[in-house]
Amino acid sequence: MSSSRAVMPESSVDVVHWWRHKNLRSLNIPMIFPLLSLSTQEFDGSMMNGLQVVESWHSYFGEPKGATLSLSNAAYPIGGLVSIPFISFVCDGFGRRAGLAVGGISAA
Repeated sequence: MSSSRAVMPESSVDVVHWWRHKNLRSLNIPMIFPLLSLSTQEFDGSMMNGLQVVESWHSYFGEPKGATLSLSNAAYPIGGLVSIPFISFVCDGFGRRAGLAVGGISAA
């Protein structure tokens, strides 16, 4: 029985310090934005689609189309992306409750 080390060659890619390689930075860093916004987008997209059939929603918002409708659907993920650079400093300096409050305010 052969071991997996004998079958698999050692990798030359430094997976521990991936940020030192320009090609891996240009691949991984832009993927942060879809990753962070995707978790909330599914629920919010379903909710916004469901709300558009409610009569009170139509009486308040009218019949938005195009960019106006898209902006109302994208408001929550945009708020989450805006707060990303600041939220770790708020949590470290003021605690978890303040971080949740800032996250809720930026998403509103």
